[in-house]
Amino acid sequence: MRTAWYRSLVFWFGLPVIVFLVWAWIDSMYRTTLFEMSIAGKPVHLSHWGGHVSVSWAKPYLRSSASWELLMRTQAPRPGAQWFPLPSHASPHNLANAYGHDVSIPHWLILLAYAGLWQLPWLVRYFRRKGIARPLEA
Repeated sequence: MRTAWYRSLVFWFGLPVIVFLVWAWIDSMYRTTLFEMSIAGKPVHLSHWGGHVSVSWAKPYLRSSASWELLMRTQAPRPGAQWFPLPSHASPHNLANAYGHDVSIPHWLILLAYAGLWQLPWLVRYFRRKGIARPLEA
């Protein structure tokens, strides 16, 4: 007997994460959250703004103390902010005025990757029930 999709534990354990990711995406269009820390004298910034989650790090400072600070800045919606921006990477190697490295991952890509991983248990179950052989087995 086949169980309904809404009775699956995979569905109910994955749903809160999907809801959180969608909420974070919408929130990032209206608010900037910045987490700054120093690890081994190297400043690291985690930021959440304009449809992106970005990590940036710069050249190390002379001092080597570990510290952190959480800043939340509320801002008006950005007129140029895109809901579907592209991933980006900036570094001194490919951008002359970059002081450090910056990796920016858009929320839609994080949501798409999680949704794909969320489907794996259902796909494995489907393939096992249908008796479909694994393609790599010869």
